Amino acid sequence: MRTMLIGSVLAFIALPVCAQTMQHNSDVCAGSDSAASIPACTALIQSGRESNADLADDYFNRGVSYQAKGLVDLAIADFTQAITLKPRDFDSYINRGAAYQAKGLNDQAIADYTQAIAINPKGVLAFIDRGAAYQVKGLNDQAIADYTQAISLDLRSVPAYVNRGIAYKAKGLLDQAIADYTLAIALDPRQVGAYIKRGRAYEAKGVDDRAIADYTHAIALDPHSEEAYGRRSDLYVREKLFDLSIADLTQMISIDPRNAKYYVARGYTNALKGLVDQAIADETQAIALDSHLSRAYYIRGGALGGKHLNDQAIADLSQSIKLDPKFIGALLRRGNIYFATGLADKAESDYANAIDIYAHSTDRDPGVAEVYFRMGLLHEGRSAIDRAISDYTNAISVNAKVADAHFQLGNLYFSKALFDQSIAEYTMALQINPKDDISQSNRCSAYSAKGLLDQAIADCTQAIAQNRASFSAYISRSHAYVRKGLYDKAIADSTQAIAIDPANPSAHNPRAWAYHLKGQDELGLMDAEAAVKLAPRNAPTIETRAEIYERLGRRDAAVTDYRLALTISPNRASAEAGLKRLGAVP
Repeated sequence: MRTMLIGSVLAFIALPVCAQTMQHNSDVCAGSDSAASIPACTALIQSGRESNADLADDYFNRGVSYQAKGLVDLAIADFTQAITLKPRDFDSYINRGAAYQAKGLNDQAIADYTQAIAINPKGVLAFIDRGAAYQVKGLNDQAIADYTQAISLDLRSVPAYVNRGIAYKAKGLLDQAIADYTLAIALDPRQVGAYIKRGRAYEAKGVDDRAIADYTHAIALDPHSEEAYGRRSDLYVREKLFDLSIADLTQMISIDPRNAKYYVARGYTNALKGLVDQAIADETQAIALDSHLSRAYYIRGGALGGKHLNDQAIADLSQSIKLDPKFIGALLRRGNIYFATGLADKAESDYANAIDIYAHSTDRDPGVAEVYFRMGLLHEGRSAIDRAISDYTNAISVNAKVADAHFQLGNLYFSKALFDQSIAEYTMALQINPKDDISQSNRCSAYSAKGLLDQAIADCTQAIAQNRASFSAYISRSHAYVRKGLYDKAIADSTQAIAIDPANPSAHNPRAWAYHLKGQDELGLMDAEAAVKLAPRNAPTIETRAEIYERLGRRDAAVTDYRLALTISPNRASAEAGLKRLGAVP
């Protein structure tokens, strides 16, 4: 008599009655109690009274019991003995294949399953198991072929549909995977695993609502399915439904209150929702359960930083890095705190370490783009413009969607008078975020600097449409209107800018020029004097006042202003030209 195959079907083989003890041992040997089965089978094997066929069954049954107890090597030895005694024993090849597979010996497993198929070409289980072994080896095409053959032999084989779905998903064939999971569910509507796997396929397609529906169905079937709660929680985070995510994580904690990682996940979601104290409490509980969780310290450190408890934040982030020295996110976060508190050298060290880890890793962590970006800000703050440009460029090479890096590059190229490059970067920033009125306004300035005044005006007009309080857009458009000779429009824009920010001298200067060029020099002088009062060391503003003084015939005042402009900015050729017109020396 045979016991149940592991992962297979019941196979009972009648044994002749020999004696009461032999019959008892035979019954126990073939039974489901592994602890009792092993000695009973051993007694039969050692009795010397079994036929080869019966002895093969004894070895097989003991092998199954060994397998059930995790004694895989002993199971393999027994299945091998069974095969020696009964070379065409389908079940022994199947179970030895499963044992080899449990040891990670997939080639040997495939060989056994192949032999089983040769013995019984209609053995559905052999095709399913060989497909699984192929799948572990990454041979998804072979796996799919085996599962397809299993389905052709048994159109109602739920495991074959589920496993083929897994193989399709591994190949990125998500629609085929979903179709197979759907068939499995139709055959067995209580297949929790099929709902979860279909949910993951929908998730990979970005169809979050259908994935959530599948996870919800799985939870209805199994209210203790931590995987279904966990995956639904992740999707709720992606959809910014933080309350629902927290509810799922709370349920997971109620199922397994000693699982520290569930507290880590809930703390993270609390942090995203802005519930900083709750985030700190959750991560503290996670650390109490498992003090080796780098991510718990990382999240708590970020929360403490958000409360401006910088010393405590740095301590937590340092512990996170100690536990995981290659944690780029923790290095970035600690670097940011150092940078914000004026410790630029320490910030630079953390950013450099993060970049070095990335450079020597095969994991292309897109988060390092922010590291390069922050390093760019640091170098820009030190006026190391070329290094900052290199940093922002590296950020974009890691993640081309970092709009801020394109924006900063646009600004730096503008400062170097590389207007074509500047326009290109602002354009990229706008493609990523079409409602970025600041990039729109800055591109307006770059177009204006190139003399492309109509494009400039169009950009500034769009920026103003998006943000009626965009000071820079009104100023940039005012400059463009001045250059086009549309002085009334320039004056109107400057007036609007002054209303937005009366203390900003940039608004008075273009209006002063507009009045001046319009022939209303007294009004222009009032604006120029207001601008100089607000920015007494601004050379362009002082030179504007000088030109108005010059046209009003106030030579001495004009000479004084031209000289002052040159004192502040010694290479201003326009100020030197003004002095030359007035017959004065610098």
